[in-house]
This record gives sequence, C-alpha cells and structure tokens, in this order.
Amino acid sequence: MAESELVLVTGATGRTGKAVIAALAARGARVRGLSRKAATADGGRGAETAVADLADPVALRAAAEGVDRIYHIGPRFNDREVEYGANVLAAAKSAGVRHFVLHSVFHPQCRTMVHHRQKLRLEEMLVESGVPYTILQPAMYMQNIALEWPKIEAEGIYERPYRVDLPMAMVDIVDLAAAAAVVLTSERYVGGSYELAADGSMSHAAMAEVLARLLGKPVRAARYAPSEWRRRNAARFPEDYLKIYAAMCRHYDRFGLPGGNGASLSMILGRSPATFEGFARRFIAERKG
Repeated sequence: MAESELVLVTGATGRTGKAVIAALAARGARVRGLSRKAATADGGRGAETAVADLADPVALRAAAEGVDRIYHIGPRFNDREVEYGANVLAAAKSAGVRHFVLHSVFHPQCRTMVHHRQKLRLEEMLVESGVPYTILQPAMYMQNIALEWPKIEAEGIYERPYRVDLPMAMVDIVDLAAAAAVVLTSERYVGGSYELAADGSMSHAAMAEVLARLLGKPVRAARYAPSEWRRRNAARFPEDYLKIYAAMCRHYDRFGLPGGNGASLSMILGRSPATFEGFARRFIAERKG
C-alpha cells in the first residue's frame, strides 16, 4: 500500500469501526472515518472525518472522493442493511476505489438469521460488482461478555437469551481489527473470503467455567427466554433490531454457532489468534486496573 493511499471506514462510531481505525493508525495508514455525527467519526484516533447517512447516495459519493480503499461495516440488525451496502458499493465504483473490504459475518449461509442473509446478499453483490474485493467473516466477539459483566461480577451469572450448552465460534475484536488493517494495507488478500475465528468453539457454559477460574468465585451460564430479552430492550431498540435479534436467538437455540478454525486468521496475523482464556485474562485485568 502506498503511503498516500486513503482508507474510508464506515461505521466509524461503533466498537468495530473504532477498533479498525486504531489498528490502521498503528500501521501508519491514512484513514477517513464515516459517520452521521462528525464529532465521533474518527474514533478518537485522528482520522479524517466524513459525514454522511448511508441512505444518502449523494453524500456517500462525496465521502468516497479521493478514497483508495473502503472497509464497510453495516449497521447491526437493520432492515435496510442491503440497501445501505449497495449505496456504499455504488459510491466506491463512482470513486474508482481500488479495494473494497466487506465486514461480513461468520457462516453467512445460515439464512434463518436475517442479518446473515443480508450479509450473504451483500457478498454476492460485491463479487459481481467488478470492484476488487476482500470479504472478512468474523465470528462472535469475545468482547460480548461486557454486556453481561455487571451481573457476572455481582451475582456470578452469565446470562444469554438462548441455550448456553451449544458451541459458539468466537474472535477477539483486537485480532479482527489487526487482520482488517493487514488486509487493507496489502494486496495479498484481494479476491479472497476469509473466516476470522479463534481455533475451536466454546459453549457459554464453558466460558463461564473459565471466568469462574480466573475470578476465583462461582460463575454459571444461564438461559433466559428471548421474549424476556425483548421485554427488557423494547424501549432501547427499533422494531427491526428487535425482530432480527430474535431470529438470531432462535437460530442459536437450535444450532449454536459451530465451527472455529483459526487458520485464516493466523495466516493474516502471522501469529495464533487469542484464545477465550487469554482474552478473558486481559479483560479482567483491564477492569481491575
């Protein structure tokens, strides 16, 4: 990658966008963070800022001007994700972008999950677009335990709105971001699709056992009904978010998220990806600190 090349990161205000921007900055890349809110679009990392709504093709074309590469992160659990992704792809083509990296999802072929089906459609559109592409398919984030951490600490209960005994493929977001930065600053991975996961998979019950050992106190995983999750969160999220999240919970209740082969991630990183225990040690130490 030439020093003068510019990378546009969509979804710059979210945890994935911020992590990718930080990893790109660590590699000396020039970055433009795209957001609807200018004050937070750079993730605090000194990136350029572009302000555009993903529903606005004209604003997206302006945001993509002068950009060489794009890392597109779609909105979570949103009915319009395919439309938004198509708008970003059209802006990329208009700007003559040399490399479009799609932040997809682990096992997009599992179409009973609406957001996986959306990502699969975007993958298809990207492959057929004629734009040089890379597709990254990250597993469930290890960092998701932060959502339940207050109850883990206070009550020793790791709650999930689906079964806790089925295997779940995982990835540390730090590894995901580092891999994305490598892909965006190299020509080696153009034209490929890569699953990003740690080796193996773990149930939430097994994760709770790891947390119990590291915390030195009992921790157990417990399922609560998806309908209860909806009741707790109905005021926080729009209807499409609630609906798509519920579909994910139904799928996880039946199948979990099996798989987990770290070969692709190891190849990109040049090292082994983090294990859940390694991640959990760091996570706990950061909070104690």
